[in-house]
Amino acid sequence: MCRIGLLIFTCLFALGGCASQSQQTPHQTSAIADQVSSSSSQAPESEIELPQENVGKPNSSITVSIGDQVFSATLSDTEAAKTFQEMLPLTLKMQELNQNEKYFHFDQEFPTDDYLPSEIQCGDLMLYNGSYVVLFYQTFTSSYRYTDLGRIDDPSGLAEAVGQGNVTVTFSLE
Repeated sequence: MCRIGLLIFTCLFALGGCASQSQQTPHQTSAIADQVSSSSSQAPESEIELPQENVGKPNSSITVSIGDQVFSATLSDTEAAKTFQEMLPLTLKMQELNQNEKYFHFDQEFPTDDYLPSEIQCGDLMLYNGSYVVLFYQTFTSSYRYTDLGRIDDPSGLAEAVGQGNVTVTFSLE
């Protein structure tokens, strides 16, 4: 089923289509899990800009641009990270959650290989619940399971770059 969805999504890329994702506003902000299970109202639409085509050879190094700040990141060797990389470049309007993370919800499911990282590090790029790409800008302990996507190599200044509230983040190949 995921392969069919990915095939349809890939076909939309070839046609040069753009998609918009609707987000739900969480009633509780203890974690994304609360957002997924207890949300009921609609928030403003998030935007996603899709590439016409993915040019270049596979590479584990990507660039994360937030405003005028540019960060280098390294993608993990996971199927989810490879799927994410194939979608690049992406410009995502990421939503704020818990004053420690920004997230974007895709309609498609990514491959997962969840694990329990007892501590989230500032700069971690993770996948939650198969379809939420999460960029963490604070270090904290967690009891939630994630699939590793990658990590910003030097997250110095990341919290200041993402600021408070929603933020537009561009992920691209280096």
